[in-house]
Amino acid sequence: MKISKESIEKVRNAISLSELASNYIKVQKTGKNYRALCPFHAEKTPSFYIDDMKGLFYCFGCKASGDIFTFVQKIENCDFYEAILKVANLANIQIQYEESDENEINRKIIKEIFALTAQYYHENLFKSDLALNYLKNRKISAQTIEYFKLGFSTSSDMRFFESIANKYRLSLDFLYEIGLLNKKNQGYAPFFYQRLMIPIQNNWGEIVAFGARRLDEENGPKYINSPEHVLFKKGNILFNYANVRKLKENNGIVLVEGYFDVISLYQSGIKFAVAPLGTAINEYQIKMLSSRFAEIFTLFDMDSAGQKATLTAVEMAIPLNTELKIISLPDSIKDIDEFIHKNEKLKGEQSDSETLLEYFKKNSKSSIDELLYNRLYLKERSRDIAKVYKYFINYLISLNDDIISFSLIKRASKLDSAFSEQQIVDFYNNAKRGKDFNTNNINKSSKFDENEKVEMEFVGFIINSEDFINEAKRYISPSVLSSKKGLEFYQKALISINYNDREQFLRNNLNDEELAYMNKSAISEIEDKKSLLEDYLAYFKLKELEKTLDEINNMIKQEEKNGSYPAELLEKKQFVISNIQRLKAFRKGLGK
Repeated sequence: MKISKESIEKVRNAISLSELASNYIKVQKTGKNYRALCPFHAEKTPSFYIDDMKGLFYCFGCKASGDIFTFVQKIENCDFYEAILKVANLANIQIQYEESDENEINRKIIKEIFALTAQYYHENLFKSDLALNYLKNRKISAQTIEYFKLGFSTSSDMRFFESIANKYRLSLDFLYEIGLLNKKNQGYAPFFYQRLMIPIQNNWGEIVAFGARRLDEENGPKYINSPEHVLFKKGNILFNYANVRKLKENNGIVLVEGYFDVISLYQSGIKFAVAPLGTAINEYQIKMLSSRFAEIFTLFDMDSAGQKATLTAVEMAIPLNTELKIISLPDSIKDIDEFIHKNEKLKGEQSDSETLLEYFKKNSKSSIDELLYNRLYLKERSRDIAKVYKYFINYLISLNDDIISFSLIKRASKLDSAFSEQQIVDFYNNAKRGKDFNTNNINKSSKFDENEKVEMEFVGFIINSEDFINEAKRYISPSVLSSKKGLEFYQKALISINYNDREQFLRNNLNDEELAYMNKSAISEIEDKKSLLEDYLAYFKLKELEKTLDEINNMIKQEEKNGSYPAELLEKKQFVISNIQRLKAFRKGLGK
């Protein structure tokens, strides 16, 4: 019942890892190897490398590694057995088994049955005036019908399923288990009937399920989906994703609510739209998109359900360091379909018209700002500031990531004038230590804020070693230190290396406070001084990158406001975020 070892090796050598990976991610040749954005964690600058000679991959960011089968297992969330089958299918290799494998036979039969059923429904469509008139009224073209293989199910489809069962020598219960039949009055009936059928593909483009829309005002809910089965898990699939990932020229994606949002956008020239399968978007799906696409736009309906779905997607993206772009439709428009039909000129059919894509980019806003408006209740006329900030700080702590939290604090202080950035940082630090914070009684005159203390301790540590000062000088610009005392102390440390008698210079130029930090026993007694230095350098480099990221974000906003597409700035932003992630991972490795 096992795949033969000969077949495994044949499959392994039938296709290069870079060629297989290109079905999921955009790979670039670099010397003898290939590199790409890692599909297993969010990053903006490539750290994922493929060595075709060895048949191995490695990510310098998340440390993921393995061979061609490991890659498929991780990216498809499948077991080793299924990974072999997927690679064999792509390479057009016939698998040989040591003996008959019932599970594999069943999987192959299921795929064939769904393909045949999709074709049957598709042919049925052209026999149904009800279905054709519905599509005509929605202005769905023949080309679009063919592209998505739309179909129609009827209450008389039972004969077709009986013929399928006979062809494969299956019981009707097998078709019930994969969701094509229903049990009814101790017999069987088609699961779908009198519905427009929409085939659903897995990431490999294989049909594994159906979405179905009601065409009358009776007979149950408007949309239903196939029940889950061995080859179909709703939460792991996005409608149209298999088609979108083949569009190698595209580096963005539009996330919408439903099947016909995708279909309408496709017909209007936006071919890179995807939708969840009648369920809320989940973290797995957001991670799948953020690992592959540089820009993710959300375009949900303007009603309360659509706006709630938008915020859910935004909050899932935050821990992934992914900033979504929220497309805003005019207030008078309720959904995508209505917008498209009222704006025919945006379809790009006229050479002098603005395209739909250009309109979307021009009318999108930062998901981070939208999140903060929501979390800080900035759209409310009156709000309890103390409660608002307690909730906000608790949310930041729940992220369990200081870099993301400080980035959100910086943005929050610019959107809301209630508190300064440093004041919110103080709230955050106190809450992390388990201390209560009172927003009505902020200690503005404390001797040292948390940031100043870290800077003084850093300089007090490096000033004891000329080697450490030189190391810090290579990586840390004085402008990164934000406190006046920390900056003056650091400048004295840098100057000291120009003196032959450093000790005499330090005695003459350091004040009592600086001398106290230089001689602080808690620092001087550290055994692993090299690791402490590396952590300090990473900490300050992160601060510098955060400042750079903030400046880039401001420039991006300005260019977008001026109607330009900031491609170069987006690339710089990706590079900065990637370096932030690497430094974060490095500090975590040090236990910080």
